[in-house]
Amino acid sequence: MKKRIFALVVSGLLFMVGCSDSTNTKDINNSTAGTIQENTNKEVAKFPGIGDIVTINDLDIVINEVKEIEGGDLVSLADGEKLVAVNMSITNNGPENHVFSSLLGVNAINEEGYECALEIFSQNNVKPLDGDIPSGITKRGEEVFKTTSDISVITITTELGGEAVTFKLK
Repeated sequence: MKKRIFALVVSGLLFMVGCSDSTNTKDINNSTAGTIQENTNKEVAKFPGIGDIVTINDLDIVINEVKEIEGGDLVSLADGEKLVAVNMSITNNGPENHVFSSLLGVNAINEEGYECALEIFSQNNVKPLDGDIPSGITKRGEEVFKTTSDISVITITTELGGEAVTFKLK
């Protein structure tokens, strides 16, 4: 049995090597390394910011406010860590209810480039945005993140694997 597995692995590797295309290589000596050419035809991507309304999948999404908050009894912060609340509103303009999940649909990156941990036990007066959003209704809530620096960008996905929007906060 081991000989058969070994034979399959070796033949698979030979097949992959045999199918590779030699035109994928690039001659470094003839390249224009060190020179940067600007393409004036490309548009620079502009990210929406605080207060900008973005519509995706029949949902209007807006970041209302970003603020540092105090931790609750259930949260322990290490030296240099803080809690940052991102206040958002989502309006459902579609014909059906929409279920929003911050665990699956909200990602924050801080100024240092690290992903921030979503904090679900922050404090009693934070009202999360999770749950059902009926058709024609605007729901407002806060998502809280544990971070070591200010939050730079927030990416919101309205459904698993669906379209996403990135808000630039700094």
